[in-house]
Amino acid sequence: RPGDCFAALRHLLEDNHEPRKRQLRYIKHTIALYRDLVETGIVTRLDSPAPDGKRVELSIDLPENFALTNPLSAFAVAAFELLDPESSSFALDVVSILESTLDDPRQVLMAQRKVARDAAVAEMKADGIEYEERMARLEEITWPQPLAEEIGFAYETYKRGHPWLANTPPSPKSVLRYMLERSMTFTELISEFGLQRSEGVVLRYLTDCYRALRSGLPMTAVTEQIEDITDDLGDLIRGVDSSLIDEWETLTARA
Repeated sequence: RPGDCFAALRHLLEDNHEPRKRQLRYIKHTIALYRDLVETGIVTRLDSPAPDGKRVELSIDLPENFALTNPLSAFAVAAFELLDPESSSFALDVVSILESTLDDPRQVLMAQRKVARDAAVAEMKADGIEYEERMARLEEITWPQPLAEEIGFAYETYKRGHPWLANTPPSPKSVLRYMLERSMTFTELISEFGLQRSEGVVLRYLTDCYRALRSGLPMTAVTEQIEDITDDLGDLIRGVDSSLIDEWETLTARA
């Protein structure tokens, strides 16, 4: 936007009815986000104001609706650069990085872990493995975590320059990716993991995935396959309950 963005942000953060303590918390958070944007190379501060008054400019190509929706959004942008765009799994890997930055849908992850452990127990019993060893091995079995090692390494590297993220690690998981790899419907996911009492949790999580796909990707990560995934996910969510997407799209249209 033209004009002095720092003055505009100061006005937004201080000229409101929030208590001063809360204002200061928002100011600190905004400064941390700005540092993230600069240090990850997303924005560059200009040596002198541009003719239209701009003090910063974008350094990479971002969609108009790009948004930093959570503390790890800038980390995700940096992590996308580590992926190989020519890889057949590129789109799914983009999804995995995005999923790792979202809040955990605990009921889903616990259900995935239970299914994985039940299958492992049956296999170990068939192999004649003793009870104590079975229990020890089960501790190592959790929900699917694609790219966990790569995401963890990227985060540790990124954290060195962004110490304020030390308490906000990514959380690798595979809910949307799991569905995509198996061409699953919402109903099939619910049925496979016995999530009938947690449908709302699943739907909200998938909506978070949709929002991240729509507004959290740099153009370098947006491929035709990603666009198809986004469109199909939007259709899936609308087929279950359109209100979550409709409300979000109304809000973003006003922004």
